[in-house]
Amino acid sequence: MIESWFANDPGLIVVAPSNPQDAYDLLVEAAKMNDPVVFLEHIGLYGLRGGKTGWGDSINQIVNTTEIEKHLESTECYKIGKAEIIRGGEDLTLVTWGSMVHVAMKAAEIVAKNGIQVEVIDLRTLMPFDSQTLIESVSKTGRLITLQESQWNGGLGHTIQSRILEDCFWALETTPIVLGALDTPVPFSPPLEDHTIISKDYVVNAINILMEN
Repeated sequence: MIESWFANDPGLIVVAPSNPQDAYDLLVEAAKMNDPVVFLEHIGLYGLRGGKTGWGDSINQIVNTTEIEKHLESTECYKIGKAEIIRGGEDLTLVTWGSMVHVAMKAAEIVAKNGIQVEVIDLRTLMPFDSQTLIESVSKTGRLITLQESQWNGGLGHTIQSRILEDCFWALETTPIVLGALDTPVPFSPPLEDHTIISKDYVVNAINILMEN
């Protein structure tokens, strides 16, 4: 939900990396900018539990520190303001950011076993977000899921979906949906917190529903 607070402050750039390489590149690039940048890191993506994330995933911790240096002198942005297609697909577009990228990838791998190819897009920059990449993907797939970790009401996902629909409404094969956490205060108990947050099984079910329509 915190990303929605900052997104409503005009002039702020808001980034939310999903992996160490993007975190490094975005941070270095942000430091070189004259504009104020809000950098959102998810604690669940830190190297916890023997080098694994809070969800038990192992994320590549090796970071290339030289590639970003080649782009700093350019007048064009390197990663800020640019989304990344991290998994190609023809059937459905799944837009997300931060920790939910890993949930999306797991769900995409599961449904791929049934022949459903999901295109997963890591937004990386939340404000201003890369609407063109999203529009081109949805125009191709005809189906859209926007996945956020924050509560469903008031989340940034609805703003992202609205912008895509302005250009892709007639390309849609079915109703687009936004997936978000339960509209409840985040519980202190880890098991209860897990219950409120979107799981890979929940995403898989949503994908299957859209593919049936």
